[in-house]
Amino acid sequence: MNFFFGFFLSCLAVVVEAADLSSILNDAYKNDPTYLEAEANFNALKEAYPQALANVLPNLSFVANAATSNIDVGFIKGGGNALVSPGTQNYSSQTYTVNLTQPIFNFSYFSQVKQANQQVKQATADFFAAKQDLILRTSQAYFAVLSAQDAHAFALANKSDLENQLKETKARFSSGLETKAGIDAAQAAYDGSLALEISTRYDVENTKAALRVLTGYDIQRINSLNNRKLALLMPAPLNVETWIQKSNQQNLTLQSARFAMMAAREEVKVNVSGHLPTVNLVGDYTKQTGNFFGAINYDGGTVGVQLAVPIYSGGEVNSQVRQAKFRYLQASQKVEKAYRDTFVSARQNFNNVISDISKVKADQQSLLSSQSALSSMKASYKMGTRTITDVLSSIKEVYAAKQGLAEDTYTYILDTLSLKKEVGILSNKDIDALNEWLGG
Repeated sequence: MNFFFGFFLSCLAVVVEAADLSSILNDAYKNDPTYLEAEANFNALKEAYPQALANVLPNLSFVANAATSNIDVGFIKGGGNALVSPGTQNYSSQTYTVNLTQPIFNFSYFSQVKQANQQVKQATADFFAAKQDLILRTSQAYFAVLSAQDAHAFALANKSDLENQLKETKARFSSGLETKAGIDAAQAAYDGSLALEISTRYDVENTKAALRVLTGYDIQRINSLNNRKLALLMPAPLNVETWIQKSNQQNLTLQSARFAMMAAREEVKVNVSGHLPTVNLVGDYTKQTGNFFGAINYDGGTVGVQLAVPIYSGGEVNSQVRQAKFRYLQASQKVEKAYRDTFVSARQNFNNVISDISKVKADQQSLLSSQSALSSMKASYKMGTRTITDVLSSIKEVYAAKQGLAEDTYTYILDTLSLKKEVGILSNKDIDALNEWLGG
């Protein structure tokens, strides 16, 4: 009974009433499957180094053996042995052996250690790239919710304004100041606002569902952006070449490709070592006791150097070397592609941030202008110098300006984070700083 009750509770959806960006990111670190997969993969790949290192360290083993033998002893007529009586004889022996092997020269093992070191560095770069990717994905999902909420709020306000305008138009029609066509235009605009309000409401739910993928729980409300706290900051330094240079040095995807190339180079050496001899220090110590044809008590050991020289393997080694060289060439081309992609992305993100700031400033002015135009349009409409179509068009422009300002502001924030990710410096500190712009 308790088991089923507990299972039922675990199936209930977890709901959080309110959350900010920092708290959502912290929960995403604990619950996002993509990030947790990357973390597990990183921890698994780290084991490559101790495994490779183990090959060049001493290998010590212990073997124990105990045996009992039953032997039927008989003699040919006239024969015999004073030490052995005829009949069934029981003999036992115990053997204990300690074996030691220490590689002195094994080029393959030494190259594998270097290769594993590069593989761990690659895994580390990939893991930190996954961490930065989670920061960006969480931010994108968060601001997608804010954008959807803004669109819904604007749709509600737009519907309210159009509803009031429809009432005014009907009143003017009753007074003979408006035509039937004017009422139809106002009614059509209002009906359109109803459809927009419904679609934007579901957009909010859909974007919140994307956040749930990251956190594992539903969020009722998130802190909105406080435009009074928002700072439009240009990239510092304001030099695109500096950012491109930083990306060449610090971009995690590019670093990963470089480490993969160096690991591939060591793989060539591993395969070349198939042509080289190996030298091992070997030793053993054996103790044996028993009563086979008398008491046995043996103590002894050996120490030596073992040399193994490969002579011919059917061409396998040559083939493996050629294959490894092609893998290295493949890895080097991936580095070149990552370098070119990083070069372009760094420049694009830098220019995007500058462009976004200009757009936001232009949007702010556009909103003020459209609001002023709407006020003038309504006044002119009441005086009879403007039509209802002019007013409706002006209302539409105001809410388009509001929506454009909100979207361009969020784009500026996300492009700033993308630029930092491109140069490998995006961190939780950026989210904590951004969190100060939210709420209040």
